[in-house]
Amino acid sequence: MTNSALSTLRDMDLLLRNVFSRNENFIPAGLLRSADINYPMDILTTDSGAEIRIAAIGLDREDINVETRPGSISISYDRHPNCCESDECECEKPVYMHKGIARRSFNFQFAVADKLELSKTTVKLEKGELIVSIPEAEEAKPKKLTIG
Repeated sequence: MTNSALSTLRDMDLLLRNVFSRNENFIPAGLLRSADINYPMDILTTDSGAEIRIAAIGLDREDINVETRPGSISISYDRHPNCCESDECECEKPVYMHKGIARRSFNFQFAVADKLELSKTTVKLEKGELIVSIPEAEEAKPKKLTIG
């Protein structure tokens, strides 16, 4: 990765941190590093916390890895070429008129603020989309106090 690309990635991280830090409901601090920043993904606020949605058309759930560590979450996919894409293959290789579905490897790491409960993260693969839901921690939710 070139110095200008790293600089752009740092600037984007800073922008995400600044934008999301103004939104008290959304807590992921931003993108830390990525093998491919252009991979189709959405990061959004929900009523119950936050979601990371990644395009996963044609990906096998066995090849997707989601790991949480204190203060961060990593999501990766390691693409394994199928038989017809290898040089040793004796089968007929597909001839594409247009190849628009990206089935490339990715590795994303996100810093996650303390307001989200990483231990309760859920992951599902639905309709070609990987959905990682991170609920807001109970301690972070507003509590109404009664006046005594």
